Amino acid sequence: MDRIEEGKQFRRHLDEARRGESDALAEVLLAYLPLVRSQAFSLSGGDRYLQEDLSQEGLLALCRAVQLFSPPRGSFGAFAKVCVRNAMISLLRRRPPEEAAEEERLEKASPPQLDLQEIVEGRERLQRAVHLLSDAELMAMDAFLETGGVASAAQVLRWPRKRVDNALSRARSKLRDAGLGPI
Repeated sequence: MDRIEEGKQFRRHLDEARRGESDALAEVLLAYLPLVRSQAFSLSGGDRYLQEDLSQEGLLALCRAVQLFSPPRGSFGAFAKVCVRNAMISLLRRRPPEEAAEEERLEKASPPQLDLQEIVEGRERLQRAVHLLSDAELMAMDAFLETGGVASAAQVLRWPRKRVDNALSRARSKLRDAGLGPI
């Protein structure tokens, strides 16, 4: 995150966000979204619902971090990382024991996990797919999978909707032609 902070524009966004400007806050949140997602993923233990809860808690913590940050005390990236992680850990500690027990029961009742061969084959298919697609197609695919829609992917990427739609269409066509199907 230190690379992000180097720019004057980021510091300006941070200052504006502290003054309550929502567009600037959105820029800061967008810049640190990968940090929030990676922390949520590492703490969720593979539970997608918990990962979503942790991500939401992390974004709230990031908003609080913007307000509480004091530039003379260090970098915003380090402060944000600590705030996000602590908020997620606090959420995990607040979870009622019966909720955790219910999740364990559901995990035991779930179908068996993929065997190692299936995991390796899936990873190989994914690697082949990544090499087939251009950077724009990968970015469009990633944004589409994260947001769930073409319009929202276009908004995240700040591209025209038609550009995202075309990139997704090309990506689907390349994957289909290569026999990779859904990944």
